[in-house]
Amino acid sequence: MIDMDRFVELGSFLEPGRPPKTDKAAILIDAARMVTQLRGEAQKLKDSNSNLQEKIKELKYFIVSVAKISD
Repeated sequence: MIDMDRFVELGSFLEPGRPPKTDKAAILIDAARMVTQLRGEAQKLKDSNSNLQEKIKELKYFIVSVAKISD
């Protein structure tokens, strides 16, 4: 079983600079919310990265095409 100190530590990590919560349920709800938020942000970054990689490919193809035309 996890002792209360670990919950307080988690709570202070979730909201630095604020007095830590002592209610285990509230701490777990905040932690779950944070995990969900971070997963969403991670997915957005993955999508953005994929889009940027695709644009890089398109630009490389364009540069090669222009170089061939100018030869």
